[in-house]
Amino acid sequence: MNEKNIQTLFSKWMQTEGIQVFDSVAVELKLVKGKSFAFNRMPDHQIEALKQVAGKGHHYKIQDMAAISGYANPKPYDCYTLKGEAFIGICFYVPRKRKTLYLIKVQDFIGMKINADRKSATESMCIIASERVIDL
Repeated sequence: MNEKNIQTLFSKWMQTEGIQVFDSVAVELKLVKGKSFAFNRMPDHQIEALKQVAGKGHHYKIQDMAAISGYANPKPYDCYTLKGEAFIGICFYVPRKRKTLYLIKVQDFIGMKINADRKSATESMCIIASERVIDL
């Protein structure tokens, strides 16, 4: 199991249930296979982009991709501006048992990191900070 697999499961959830919950949302997904999520796994540039989405909005130009051997995924459009909710999705994974995703608003994540007396977030900390819990 890796973050790519979580992205696939989350995308399926978004297409069926999430589309009813969120009008506009940005999510950075992280996978935890142990007991805690190290805060330094969330890069500053991602936090800043999520803060922009939740604040004044974030504009992003999708890079043109060169087709290798004539194959490339077509771009849906050139760019977008996104303003809405912004989350860090931390998924605690137990092999062959469960995949629980905690959606934590970016500002709540920052607060959790600042107020923590440790360098990582435990699952119980994520439960308290989360806006929504999703079983994938």
